[in-house]
Amino acid sequence: MTDSPDAFLARSFGLTGRRALVTGGSSGIGRAIAFGLAQAGADVIIAARTSARLETAIREGHDLGVSLSALEADVAQAENRARLLEGAGAVDILVNAAGVNIRPPL
Repeated sequence: MTDSPDAFLARSFGLTGRRALVTGGSSGIGRAIAFGLAQAGADVIIAARTSARLETAIREGHDLGVSLSALEADVAQAENRARLLEGAGAVDILVNAAGVNIRPPL
């Protein structure tokens, strides 16, 4: 007997039981990656600089049926990185998507 396509994908590529930390997880590419990891079954922690953006991402994830947790941290600051790593605990997956794109006027 063969697996259904969904069962095969879950068995082969599922992330159930894995813990992921996504910096820059409140917007853009980081947000999309965090949602994808959560949909694949991972326990996902998103990190970003502002609590309002984190709350929005968590609410949007909930609306899509994914569960996320959040830690506010500016990874450009050493003390924030230490606090983030302590708060996240052991992780299996780390996605560093935090960044700034400063666009000076032409």
